[in-house]
Amino acid sequence: MLFRSFYGRTPPAQLALARTFEMERNWDRAEVEYSVLIESFRGSDEAMGALLYVAKHYEQAGRTDQAERWYRDAEQYYQNLARADAGGIIEAKAMSYRAELAARRQDWRGAADLLTDIYRKFSRYEVGRQALLRAAGMHRERLGQPAVADSLLGVLKAALAEIESTPQL
Repeated sequence: MLFRSFYGRTPPAQLALARTFEMERNWDRAEVEYSVLIESFRGSDEAMGALLYVAKHYEQAGRTDQAERWYRDAEQYYQNLARADAGGIIEAKAMSYRAELAARRQDWRGAADLLTDIYRKFSRYEVGRQALLRAAGMHRERLGQPAVADSLLGVLKAALAEIESTPQL
């Protein structure tokens, strides 16, 4: 009984539990544990990633209806998290996962726009700068817009130069 309370308090441990059942080829139980992770640890990276992971599992198994349901649930989950933590790091992470979801659906424009929005909202933080870098890559590699990619990289370089020139206390 003691081990169960450990898993119930720690997102990485709960993820490990779900993966253990999956590795034992007990998908039904693994899905239950992924669901526990998603609901019990809202906003954790493990929970946000699990939504996409389970959807991809069903997609690869050819169960497109279930995959689509999980993708819809993921979109709603990320939107709710972002709304609940507007301006906070959870919003930035949720937006990033939404961009990943858009990319998985090959909505490159939507993914790039979300990544650019993350930069606009969180340009002072690493998550914002990484998002702009990913957006530039998408514009170059997926959207065939190297000029836009170069422009975004120019914005990023200017922001980094400003950070380097700011005196540290």
